Amino acid sequence: MALEKDLDTEIGRKFKGILLKQLEGAGLKESYIKIDSEWRSLDADYIDLLEMRGRVEEVYGIEVINEEADKILTVGQAIDYITAKYNSK
Repeated sequence: MALEKDLDTEIGRKFKGILLKQLEGAGLKESYIKIDSEWRSLDADYIDLLEMRGRVEEVYGIEVINEEADKILTVGQAIDYITAKYNSK
């Protein structure tokens, strides 16, 4: 079964909120966030990704493994990862 990659799920909406809050200084608008958006297309740098990782852990109550997080390149991959971790806790 494929994991849900919909930005309109509860997990997707919360993650979109994390992105918007973290990247508001870079001028990110909600309409720019797509399932296949890559971090660089959203102007997210390494520090942004680290801070988002911490926020994801806090919001969803999951642990984000560094080696796994480094392989996440798109919004959809992040939602899949969060969904899998969240559903397995």
